Amino acid sequence: MHTISLARSVPSLLALLPIVLLELSLTNDARAASDSSALAPAITANYDYVIVGGGVAGCVLANRLSEDRSVQVLLLEAGPSNQNELDLEIPQFSQRVLPGSRFDWNFTTTNQPGLGNRSFGFQQGFVLGGGSSVNSMLYARGSSGDYDRIAQTTGDKEWSWNNLFPYFLKSEIFGPPADKHNIKGEFNPAVHGTHGVVGTSLPGFSYSLDGLVLRAIAQLPQEFPFIEDYNDGKSLGLGWTQSTIRNGTRSSAATAYLSSDVLRRTNLHVLANAFASRVYSSTNKKQSIDTVAFIQGRNASTINVRARKEIIISAGALNTPRLLLHSGIGEAAALKALNIPLVQNLPSVGKNLSDHPVILASWNRTAPDTIEHWNPAVNASAAAQALAQWESNRTGQFADGYTNQISFLRLNSSDPAVKAIFKQYGDPAPPGAAHFQLLPFNGGPFSLAAVLLTPFSRGTVELDPTNPSGPPLIDPAYYSHPADILLMRQAFRELIKFSTAPVWTSNLGAPLNGLENVIASGLSPSALDPYIAASTFSISHPIGTAAMTGYNAKFGVVNPDLRVKGVQGLRIVDASVFPFIPGANTQAPTYVIAERAADIIKGN
Repeated sequence: MHTISLARSVPSLLALLPIVLLELSLTNDARAASDSSALAPAITANYDYVIVGGGVAGCVLANRLSEDRSVQVLLLEAGPSNQNELDLEIPQFSQRVLPGSRFDWNFTTTNQPGLGNRSFGFQQGFVLGGGSSVNSMLYARGSSGDYDRIAQTTGDKEWSWNNLFPYFLKSEIFGPPADKHNIKGEFNPAVHGTHGVVGTSLPGFSYSLDGLVLRAIAQLPQEFPFIEDYNDGKSLGLGWTQSTIRNGTRSSAATAYLSSDVLRRTNLHVLANAFASRVYSSTNKKQSIDTVAFIQGRNASTINVRARKEIIISAGALNTPRLLLHSGIGEAAALKALNIPLVQNLPSVGKNLSDHPVILASWNRTAPDTIEHWNPAVNASAAAQALAQWESNRTGQFADGYTNQISFLRLNSSDPAVKAIFKQYGDPAPPGAAHFQLLPFNGGPFSLAAVLLTPFSRGTVELDPTNPSGPPLIDPAYYSHPADILLMRQAFRELIKFSTAPVWTSNLGAPLNGLENVIASGLSPSALDPYIAASTFSISHPIGTAAMTGYNAKFGVVNPDLRVKGVQGLRIVDASVFPFIPGANTQAPTYVIAERAADIIKGN
């Protein structure tokens, strides 16, 4: 979960730091060099695969493709290295990596009419490992229906839950929590991998809130049933959080897939601070893409690197469409207006943007073990002790994430209001999948977050006509579809119902931040809708801007094999290819997309 902060003005992408070499596999001359001219010969030779974007998908592909020592792989990441950064290692420090930090692309949304015409920072990881290096580490796969719907939409059964499930196991190494407590009954070992690379675990630090949450669901078992493991394909219920934490430390795509052993492979080169400006053809066949142009350093000089086999764009749902548009792949009329030569007319590029909107409700709570107790600004001594404990043995409060429980829930289909929504607009979730997520947070005040997992609204990512080379225009279009505000109302009413469990009577204080007025109104739309508009922010799960569709579909950006439609030599592998947003945090689904993509590319 990411809190709101005011975004700074976006810095010029041409002012990036000089390229940093992360690997030790370049020539001795290149390793010794520090100026761009000396680096150029080492990185302008042909590669078999050039991967643009070192986030979740890019790190997976760099690892898996370079397993074949007969091929040469280059991975370009626009941000800095993740190495030796304490804020990216300590799980609890993820709250420090907010929109506007040096590990963030520092994007902002356009003004959102559905949110009172305000905009806000839209966090995206600007660092090796991408979002997995800065996110809240929640590991959630979604329901089987999320993937079966993709298989049905694309006409490719290999994207179904049953066929993707082995890839979840392949990527994961499930381990003990930091405090090594007995986890029997808190997860299902049969649905987890134990020989993969991405470390996952259950909470490793206990709070007094944990018992209260479990008592609340015991008091409201019909609405909030306990689930042993929400990652088995049947996600409905409230259970113990699974996080990408291993041995008390964040397990990101960079630490998991680009370990020191992997970086020592002589056929893998990883470059940080390398911003790709476009992809293009070096031949007369403009739709046969084989070259990436990227910027190195403050002088904005450009290096061009060729791929003998493929270029793979893994820049994420916001930067992938930007790179495609700069390369002449997108809607013909829009590109013409920007004086960008057309390579392939694909109107769906940058369309279909979907994200999970989230709102918070907070109450006063007096407890000795809220997260705020270890905030240096609140209790410097406790924070110093917790840091010393983590540095000593990777245990304690700093070895844990934000929330120890997580839920995936459906709206009450017997409620007349829900029936009316489904009758008019249809059910946005696949059978058995969740409509919303409820998350309890043990902050200074006690907070409950409601996340709308199945929004109808679709937004866009476009180049800014006033500054095409600058940050893109990001319009998530929150609540632009009339059903979404109705769905969020219902999710919020379920949140309030959870807060009425008898256990909270003596454990919660007064509601905060205007919530008291909403409750006093009886949750009337006249009070609730403005509260939702003022409280909504992004949970940073953008998908869909280069959506996968069937081979014969007249819309979409990539085919089921993830090749860009009508273009040779170019593939997209990241969350932008999801045609629908999964009913879960998007980290785990992106790992499995990339794992299968690696096998597709290798011909397995």
